[in-house]
Amino acid sequence: MSILKDNYNRIIREIEQTISDEEERKIVKGKVEELASIFIDIIDKLANSTDAKIQEMEEKQKRIEEKMEHMQKMMDEIENDIYLSEEEPFDFEIVCPYCNHEFVVEIPDNIEHMKKEVECPECHNTIELDWNEEDEECTGDCHGCHGCEEDEDIHEISIEDEENDDKENNEDDM
Repeated sequence: MSILKDNYNRIIREIEQTISDEEERKIVKGKVEELASIFIDIIDKLANSTDAKIQEMEEKQKRIEEKMEHMQKMMDEIENDIYLSEEEPFDFEIVCPYCNHEFVVEIPDNIEHMKKEVECPECHNTIELDWNEEDEECTGDCHGCHGCEEDEDIHEISIEDEENDDKENNEDDM
């Protein structure tokens, strides 16, 4: 700001030295002072506007940082849920196919240690657990999926259809 002040004072001195008419010099100095005042007002307004914009940007930056911190915490929680919980067992709800008793067993998350069967705490029957480890065909020995019964029903229906077709063919022959 001192450069502006020095230049302003230099211009005023030159006006005083070059203009000999007192009234003319007074008018010119007044107009230069008026012009300087206009420029100073503009500079002040620009400085205030810039300060306000900088303050607004700092506040927005602070809010963004708070949101980023919140998101990072959420990501850390998700990461803990995914990666750290692998070592922890999980609860598995079972309905006994023999007595319909509903109970919960703790199953380790490690496949090598998963139980193959559990005992019903109500009727003490052994329940086989099928974890679909291999693509084996259903042997119909289990009591868990009841998918075999559907296949048996379809097989029975097709046998009945064949018997009905045979009867119809025999009646046609007569």
